[in-house]
Amino acid sequence: MSLVTVIIPVFNGASSIHLPIASVAAQTWRDIEVIVVDDGSTDDTATVTASLLAALPFPTRLIRHAANRKLSATRNTGLEAARGAWIQFLDCDDYIAPTKIAAQMAVAEQAPAQVAAVYSPFQRFHMDGARFVQDDAVSFPDIEAAHPLAFVARETFVHMSATLTRRAVLQEVGGFRQSAVPWEDDEIKIRMALAGYTFRKAPTPEAGFFWQLYPGQTRWGGPEARYRIVDVAFNFLACVRLALGGVSPAAAGLPDPVRRALDRELTFYLRALHGFSRAEGARFIAALMEYYPGFLPAYPARLRSLPKLLGVRRFEDMVARLRTLRRRVRLA
Repeated sequence: MSLVTVIIPVFNGASSIHLPIASVAAQTWRDIEVIVVDDGSTDDTATVTASLLAALPFPTRLIRHAANRKLSATRNTGLEAARGAWIQFLDCDDYIAPTKIAAQMAVAEQAPAQVAAVYSPFQRFHMDGARFVQDDAVSFPDIEAAHPLAFVARETFVHMSATLTRRAVLQEVGGFRQSAVPWEDDEIKIRMALAGYTFRKAPTPEAGFFWQLYPGQTRWGGPEARYRIVDVAFNFLACVRLALGGVSPAAAGLPDPVRRALDRELTFYLRALHGFSRAEGARFIAALMEYYPGFLPAYPARLRSLPKLLGVRRFEDMVARLRTLRRRVRLA
């Protein structure tokens, strides 16, 4: 059996760290080591984690950062300490099914060297008190033969924790980049794909990974949100540039379905940013049009001729005004 290293980054996760650790303890694959990296927590995360790790039947290690260094640096710390040939990343409030690692290792151990990662279905959930509530249907991504842009498309998104990834490949491409937040999971997959590596699906009918969401949390927005919408939009565009080697989508020879999907994603993030800040939205439109001349918002389809007449910025100003008016009418 090949050793699998489970890396759990945590920051002030004393109340949730039991979830991932308990799910690792229940794995049917037993050749495991567990590394928890405490990213400068100010609560009793370290004490709680040490107690939980002591009860595991696997080799364990708790590494502590003196100050908070953010998720990418914390994962990279775990990666540097890992001994396993395959890596399972698992955040401090998520969990994996008991057969997740075994099902993926059945594929991984037979996979050729160019396979960087094995992935499985996953599902979102939230907590209602002590009750686990599944938020939607199980996601069954298919990226085996996908274009690198698929990693940043919502329709083909694969959570990093839904994969097992070769340690050697992660190290070869240089680990995670904090500058790509919140796309760091997807940006590293793009770099692996550009380096010639592929991704293989494990033939499992059920979710192997469960991703916790927080219904009351503002995910994108200003300083109070989990992620700044400015970073979301501009770093999405940076990932597109990376995936296409800096070539404009108009000149990249993309298959029509891939380009249509890209146009939908660009429209989505453009609208999200423009609705939050007209000034930042205008800055994004300028950067987008410089990189992708001829871009037209993908929807509403019946109005696609208007951006040609008005220009994308004026058209998006009009869309923003219409949305504001619609919200006021609903509230009246």
